[in-house]
Amino acid sequence: AIAASWGWVYFQRAAEQERQTQEHERKLTVERGEMEKQRQAREQAAALLRQADHEESARVLDLCAQALALEPGLVAARLKRAKALQKLDRDLEAAEELTRALEADPGNVQALYDRSQIYAWGLGDNARAEADIQALLKRDPENLLAREGAACLLLFQGKNVTAVGALAEVIELDPSRWSPYYYRAAALMVGGQYHEAIADLTKALERKPDNPASLLVDRAKARNWSLEAQEALDDAEQALRLE
Repeated sequence: AIAASWGWVYFQRAAEQERQTQEHERKLTVERGEMEKQRQAREQAAALLRQADHEESARVLDLCAQALALEPGLVAARLKRAKALQKLDRDLEAAEELTRALEADPGNVQALYDRSQIYAWGLGDNARAEADIQALLKRDPENLLAREGAACLLLFQGKNVTAVGALAEVIELDPSRWSPYYYRAAALMVGGQYHEAIADLTKALERKPDNPASLLVDRAKARNWSLEAQEALDDAEQALRLE
């Protein structure tokens, strides 16, 4: 009787261990399946973003929305949507998109920088622009975008000469980016240095800016003020073709 009792206990323990092993394997299978789904979703979302790099703005919005449906926390999709919305002159929506990006990644330097520029140049909200730039500087004062943002802050404050110097330092550190040339041109035009502004706008255009039509319009204005009437007309016509 004792042997039979111990045999029954052993059988129950073995059965329970088998049940636990099967449950563990089932959970692993489910987890592996979920991980595979997530991997496929990430790959599909990444493919959509790559495709968006070669599309018009309206199509970019659609592709990024599809990517976000697959991976809701994809900050890169939010950044691309914001750029596309800017090109469509939908600045308020672009700022809101960047706010969503920052909700997902509060320390995202690119989102903070881009939103500061929209607040300043698109929406005329210098207070919010300054708040974003200060957040950038607090996070990483040596970051190039932070330094460029600080120079823009000087522009907002009307300190154009100081801004020109600060932007020159940013350009020296990385001459490949278009935006420092653009902002330096803005400061130079305020100071009546139109020829120097034209040179900077030309360099900015050579570096494939996000919105070349806008830069061409600015260069047309500078050329008009420099009494370069035909060149100003050429820039204006080219800007119209791009828009």
